[in-house]
Amino acid sequence: MDDIRDYTELPIAMLVELLELYDDSIKRCEKELKLIKSELDSRFAPAVEGELKKKDDPFGVVTLERDEFVFKFTTPKKVVWDQEKLAQAYEVLSKGNESPDDYISLEYNVPESKYKAWPQSLKDKFIDARTVSPQARRLTVERKEVQDDAAE
Repeated sequence: MDDIRDYTELPIAMLVELLELYDDSIKRCEKELKLIKSELDSRFAPAVEGELKKKDDPFGVVTLERDEFVFKFTTPKKVVWDQEKLAQAYEVLSKGNESPDDYISLEYNVPESKYKAWPQSLKDKFIDARTVSPQARRLTVERKEVQDDAAE
């Protein structure tokens, strides 16, 4: 296991230098990983597509063996429901003997950008339905622009 450094005694300037160094390294590594994975995907594309055509759906996992390696290509699926048609189906089910809540989940949502644009009188009507909680903190560091006193 790699040794973990103790950063507690380092000055802020050194921490920022290390942050920038590692951030740049990660970006370079991510770029290279993307290029390598793209190349492997290109090389195996015909075989992967051939295996997917054998299935009922054009998504899922295709496992291929080459030399001493096992490659798993995962093609995820994304399902998007037509909200208007779902609303119509909900109405049809609710008029019949079926309970639409057994099949369809309803969720109300207010985009935050719209909420912020509302007048306070409208916000007051919704405030009890709104919960705001902090998420994971993010850190960005920027270097201050150095002003050249000699130029003035």
